[in-house]
Amino acid sequence: MRFNLFKIFLAVIMSLFLAHPALAVGVGVNPSALDFKIESAGGAHGQLVVTNPSQEPGLFIISPDDFANWFIISPTELRLEAGESQQVEITVKPKKVGSFATSLSVIGYPLDTREFKAGSGLKVPLRFTASGLNNNSWLGYIGWVLIILALLGTLGFWYYYRRRHNWRWRLRRLVHFW
Repeated sequence: MRFNLFKIFLAVIMSLFLAHPALAVGVGVNPSALDFKIESAGGAHGQLVVTNPSQEPGLFIISPDDFANWFIISPTELRLEAGESQQVEITVKPKKVGSFATSLSVIGYPLDTREFKAGSGLKVPLRFTASGLNNNSWLGYIGWVLIILALLGTLGFWYYYRRRHNWRWRLRRLVHFW
């Protein structure tokens, strides 16, 4: 038993001296969640401040998890020095009415790739409610109106042709009769 304790103690001491800690680039954001209320087709705008709290420069990538074609994020990639912050503009333009929720992923990678360093990231909850959008849904109605007008035009032409044709037929019968 005494020998086993010595082995365990020796393994712990050696792991403390031989293990290399994995360093990571830190990520900070403000605000910690985003809420949008959208009442027009122009969408809604907001800002997110991304901070690099670590002691080394990093590359930060911002992307939505869902509804990617509904978002305009500028810039999507940031290069931040240690302790530096930068503002990111976010515009939401939903394609349909309703309440939606997704996350905005902010992932940080170290710029120094000479040794192993882990990346880090976080997800910012993002909720938005869209109501009263005027997203040109009337264009579908124009298509139906054009189809109905084409059918009415065809029906009118057919009626005119038949009426005209009957008149000529009657005239021919009358002429041949004499």
